Amino acid sequence: MARNPWLRPAGADGFVAVRVLWERFAAVYGVKWRVQFPDEASQVVWGESAAALFYARGIQYRMLKPVLDKLLATVRADSVPPSLAELADMVLPAIDFAAAFDEARVQAPLVILGAAVWSQPAIY
Repeated sequence: MARNPWLRPAGADGFVAVRVLWERFAAVYGVKWRVQFPDEASQVVWGESAAALFYARGIQYRMLKPVLDKLLATVRADSVPPSLAELADMVLPAIDFAAAFDEARVQAPLVILGAAVWSQPAIY
């Protein structure tokens, strides 16, 4: 079984992605966030849960960046931090399978011509 990249140091700086994510949420939501995770043990549990969920769904940190930027731009004093499941759903919104199938049916013949246009990589 591959080790979860969310829990390993990455890049030249050696930061652990799940810890960076926790710190980003702490910066965005401030006291509301820190109150939910008052001690190191609760932060570790959140981090392991986040890492397991994101790894299982194939979510990479770079995929979260646009969502984090949007949250930062829209956060208000009364905003509630999203749950892990809500955050994962923001990164990977539900796909309308009927529409995806129709798109694939229309675009598939265009692939050979190099003219196919896909709304999402998952459909290709």
